[in-house]
Amino acid sequence: MGQAISFVTVEDRVPWLRASVDAATRHDWAALSQTLSSNSRDVDDLMVGIGVVVDAPIDGLDDWASELAQTRPEDRLAAVFFAENLLALAWRRRSDQRAANLSAEQISGFRQALLRLERYLLDQLADHPDEASLWATRITSGMGLAVGPAEIARRYRHVAALEPTMYEGARRHLTALFPTWYGTDDDALSFVRSQATGAPQGSTMRALPVEYYAQRWRTEPDDQVKVLLAKPEVRQELVDAAQGSVLSPQHAPSLRDLTIHSNLALLLSLGRWTADAWPHFQALGPYPVWGLWSTLRNPEEAYQHMFDAAQRGAQT
Repeated sequence: MGQAISFVTVEDRVPWLRASVDAATRHDWAALSQTLSSNSRDVDDLMVGIGVVVDAPIDGLDDWASELAQTRPEDRLAAVFFAENLLALAWRRRSDQRAANLSAEQISGFRQALLRLERYLLDQLADHPDEASLWATRITSGMGLAVGPAEIARRYRHVAALEPTMYEGARRHLTALFPTWYGTDDDALSFVRSQATGAPQGSTMRALPVEYYAQRWRTEPDDQVKVLLAKPEVRQELVDAAQGSVLSPQHAPSLRDLTIHSNLALLLSLGRWTADAWPHFQALGPYPVWGLWSTLRNPEEAYQHMFDAAQRGAQT
């Protein structure tokens, strides 16, 4: 590739996501709600859009979200926005340190925020039990409160019953199935396979196995995962995931597409399946979103090298 590589965020490549962050920065609920509602293809896009906003460094966001929930009790979008923001606040208070390294203040702040969130969610779901987004929020809040695997599974069943192809709900449940939480790698793999197989052709849910292998890459030794990714059966699973979702003619574009392409480009390249990686590099071009590439020491150099290798592989 002759052009310099520049990693970007999803919102850098999706103007309406940037407009959402700008509206939230101004504390302009009319603009934010209109932008989110009119541009989100489905509930999953909506959750991605809200996630981008609540993760942005916006002054006064926590107080503003709380005010919205109090002054707009019948506004369902305001309820989801407040819940997701409070969830993000709780995990910021905890930080990403190991539990053994957390201070008493961090643990207390984390738990207090989650308990406040759980009370709010219970009240909301008592009146609006069909709110899949709030059930998805309860998956992650429940993990933080250590409610156990059976309760996490129950919460996900509510999500799946209401929104069978809601990727975000499945992604959150998947996180709980890994050994770092309540399950095993086999539990997690069985789950993603069942969800992908049961999803319609073209659904983003067909790409859920990519999330499984991405998590293995994030949490396990590099050499060990490279051996895994080099297995022909793993290659086939990743190719099937791509062809059933982002490369399917039946696929409707979603906010997850760029991250899925980014992760597939890296995972297939790590497994040395260069020709299979090429369609994903083509979708990304010289401005890839970060995805898993942030785990590499020299991501721009690695991307350039793997891009060139994939292009050569596709031509042979």
